[in-house]
Amino acid sequence: MPPSDDKRDLIIPSIVIGLIVWGAILAVGAYAFQGQHDLRKPLIILACVGTFVGFWGVLLWINRGKLLRGHQSRGDRKE
Repeated sequence: MPPSDDKRDLIIPSIVIGLIVWGAILAVGAYAFQGQHDLRKPLIILACVGTFVGFWGVLLWINRGKLLRGHQSRGDRKE
């Protein structure tokens, strides 16, 4: 049985939220548990996670546009 549309629509946002939480936990660990409270370490981690999630979001946005254009062009054809 395939997943419903509601569940399928929540998969990507759930993964993104999980990645952001994971990055925040890593950043807190890099700041708090090293003994040296250096703000550069958590900022680097958060920047890398943000860059990854942002790049992934742009790719998903581009792919969604291609899919929508493909559906529109198929719907416009009358055979």
